[in-house]
Amino acid sequence: MINLQIVQDYHDNKILAEYFSDDFLYHTITEEQYTEFKHYYVIDVLKGKRYGQAFCDRFGIPNGSPLYYFQSQEICDRWIRDNYLVKNEKEIH
Repeated sequence: MINLQIVQDYHDNKILAEYFSDDFLYHTITEEQYTEFKHYYVIDVLKGKRYGQAFCDRFGIPNGSPLYYFQSQEICDRWIRDNYLVKNEKEIH
């Protein structure tokens, strides 16, 4: 289950590295990949998946990530942009 303190700290802009191992921090995607994900998310909605859940499934992020459990698409988008999105492919880990 998701730790509510992590969610509160995220809203307070604390560093995620305090909470997660490398498995959760070093998945990176490009803006192009994210745009493609958003385009095909409609299919995941029909399967009953939440936004963060669909993102985690698509990019191989473990379901222990808080992103997997967020209910709000807006919070998921912010989390993705803050933690997974890179500006160009040279930055990908």
